[in-house]
Amino acid sequence: MKKIISLFLTFGMVLAFTGCGQQKEHNSNNKLDIASQEWIMTTIQSQRAEDNGLIVAYGTDSSASEQAVRMDMTCSAEKGLLSLTDQTNNKTYSGKYTVKSSSAESVIYDISVEDAVGMAVVSFTNYEDDRQANTLILSFEGYALTFLGKNQ
Repeated sequence: MKKIISLFLTFGMVLAFTGCGQQKEHNSNNKLDIASQEWIMTTIQSQRAEDNGLIVAYGTDSSASEQAVRMDMTCSAEKGLLSLTDQTNNKTYSGKYTVKSSSAESVIYDISVEDAVGMAVVSFTNYEDDRQANTLILSFEGYALTFLGKNQ
């Protein structure tokens, strides 16, 4: 009788762990969708050669050089529409996005915000302590805006 109970418990644990693994994989793929969550800006970095990658603005969870200004900005997306909300200056910028290409590691988008066109990529940032964070980078008008998923 003990062997039968042990067999059922082992079988039940295998089923439970298999289900957990499948759910995690599903969630990881879903997080690559730009519309999967709200995004919080961490930095705005100049891509102009004369600026040498200078960080010109930083968000609530980042710090930067003295030349950079603090800016609270979020990004949200849904059904092809993109919205950047600058809470610091009380402005909202609207745009559109379409998927250009995708893989298991990232999704690349064509974007337009107001009159500017550029690219976006959603992927993961891997940290030395094995943490992984959902990351969105928008690149247009000579700047790269980096966002982390709100629920990080």
